[in-house]
Amino acid sequence: MKTIIPTLPSRYINCTAFDAGGMSTIFKCMDSFLERDVIIKILQPGSAPKRILAEINALQQIRSKHVVQIFERLQLPNGDIAIIEEFIDGKTLNNQIPEEHYFKIIYQLAAALHEIHEHEIIHRDIKPDNFKIDNEGVLKVFDFGLAKSTMDAKTIGFNGTFVFAAPELYSDKTVSFTKKIDVYAFGITCIYFLLGEKEFFNRIKSFTMPPFKLDFSFSEKNFLSISNPELCTLLARSISKNPDERPEMEEIFNELRKKLIFGKHRGIMVNGTNSYVLDQVGKRITLSYRDLGSCKMFYDGNDFYIEEPIGEIYVNATHIKSTFKIPSSCLITIGSDQRSSSERAFVPFDSANPEVVL
Repeated sequence: MKTIIPTLPSRYINCTAFDAGGMSTIFKCMDSFLERDVIIKILQPGSAPKRILAEINALQQIRSKHVVQIFERLQLPNGDIAIIEEFIDGKTLNNQIPEEHYFKIIYQLAAALHEIHEHEIIHRDIKPDNFKIDNEGVLKVFDFGLAKSTMDAKTIGFNGTFVFAAPELYSDKTVSFTKKIDVYAFGITCIYFLLGEKEFFNRIKSFTMPPFKLDFSFSEKNFLSISNPELCTLLARSISKNPDERPEMEEIFNELRKKLIFGKHRGIMVNGTNSYVLDQVGKRITLSYRDLGSCKMFYDGNDFYIEEPIGEIYVNATHIKSTFKIPSSCLITIGSDQRSSSERAFVPFDSANPEVVL
């Protein structure tokens, strides 16, 4: 059956049927004013437009490179509601991701969910089909048809995608839920990408609802459990059947970011006419001045530290007596403030915070 293209504003040209979902019919069009491709979603009759539009209003506040951008909404001449969205010219991830790309992909998904949750929105349908990698390698989350505000996060009957939906959603009664259902779906998606579609579904030993039984442990992947034990533990907690045991997306996002920028910081300090750079994991530099004090400084791949302080060592006027994590920008002083400035050494320290390179 041929899809009939609705009457749209004249600026939208070259429209073709693109996809259809349970709540909308989708067209790809050219915005002739801005010379860009867009997606136009026409909401289906009976798809609770008031609720959906309330969520769209909230989503329009999100400005994230990892969340599909919603440009505007239209009331069409026939009464239908249309939503104009960014067109993502990229590929859906639907199989195993090689180890060398794995962390960058799940980091971007974690970034998207962290930003969505900061706006008090729950996506409710996180799964590999609902995000793409665009031509610049950036992951974009879309399909907010089930999105819900945290203000009244309840659902009647099962909504979501089996296997990726959290256990607490499997009910034919009214169910209250939290952001933790997105955390659960994130964790299951991480497993999917570790195993690939075929092996993932082979690991499911029981399809009863609830809950299904997935024969998998994050610790079986050595590159997770050995080199990143904290991250492995977080991911394992994300798929806990108990929502209270799951971490927040912010915690997962921060741990993934630490993993991706490990060893890429650069600490710089100047002591008199001597300058020092700390940019190698495990590298140590000794600071000293006369007989007033000395200490070692080292970089552990994530942070910079003072260790073995002897005598009058201060960081921003705080006397350092044991191992101390240094702020990203500070003044290290050797000599107490009871001495004159000419008797003391002042060592400014500054570190560059690296960005994750996708």
